[in-house]
Amino acid sequence: MHSQRYKLIAGLLGSCVGFCGVSSILTSLRYCLGDPADKRLLYIALAFLPFGMFFDFLDGRVARWRKKSSMMGQELDSLADLVRVSSSSFLLSGGTA
Repeated sequence: MHSQRYKLIAGLLGSCVGFCGVSSILTSLRYCLGDPADKRLLYIALAFLPFGMFFDFLDGRVARWRKKSSMMGQELDSLADLVRVSSSSFLLSGGTA
């Protein structure tokens, strides 16, 4: 029973990483479509990035603690990292990419 619970926690943490990356991208796109003088949306998009890094750190800790991994978990982690890194690259370019 505990094994299934920890597997679910690792999956949820990986999903949180992807959620933070996607939310950052969508919020920065919303900034690009709005008034460029209003930086509020850009700051919100930037705020998602540290949360994504935190959830990614926790996901790695849970995987190492369990000493188990699955192909699905590895692929989900790679995809979430790609989304998070691409969103930070988009934001650092000023949202003009």
